[in-house]
Amino acid sequence: MLWPTAARCLECALATAVDRAVDARRPHLRRWVDADDFAGRLRDTMHAMLAGELPPRHDRRRWQAGYYRYLLEWIALSDAVDAIGADTAATAPPHPQTQEWRSRGLILDGATLGQQLAEIAQHPAFAPGSKRAVLGNLDRSGLSDALAQVAGSARGSSVERALRYVCEESHLPALLTTLPGLIDGAEND
Repeated sequence: MLWPTAARCLECALATAVDRAVDARRPHLRRWVDADDFAGRLRDTMHAMLAGELPPRHDRRRWQAGYYRYLLEWIALSDAVDAIGADTAATAPPHPQTQEWRSRGLILDGATLGQQLAEIAQHPAFAPGSKRAVLGNLDRSGLSDALAQVAGSARGSSVERALRYVCEESHLPALLTTLPGLIDGAEND
C-alpha cells in the first residue's frame, strides 16, 4: 500500500505523462476518438498496470486511430481478393463482414469485393501521415528526449538500442519492426 503522499505523487506523475502523451497526438487522434476520453482510458490503464492489476476491459478497437483503425479490415479484404483473384473479385459480392464493419464506422459502398478493396485503399485512415497517431509530436511527448537520454539519439540505430535497454525480450520483435521506422519518419508539427 502506498502512503497518501506517495499515492498523490503517483497520480500527479500519471496525469502529467497522460497529458503529454495525448497532447502530442491530439491533432492525429481528433478525427478518430475523443482525445479526452482517450486520456481517461490511458490513465486508468496505466494506473491499473502500475498497481499490478488488470486494466479495465474495453473494446480496444474503440481507441484505435489513423492507419491502425481499419487495418484488420484492409487485410481481410486483401486476403479475400488474393484468395479468389482480382478478376473474380471484380464481380464477387461484398465481403461477408461488411455490415459488422459498418457498425464500427467503416462504411464501404462498393458493390463487389474488388470495389471494396479499391475503396478502403482511398480511406482517410490510410492517407499519408496517418501512422502519426501512434507517436504524435516527438518533442511534445518527450520521446525525443527520452531516447536521447537512454541511447544518445532519437534516430537510426539509437532507437533500436533504446528499445533493447528498456523493453522485455518478448515484446522486442514487434517493436523493432515498427517503431524505428515510425520514429525516423516522424516530423514534429
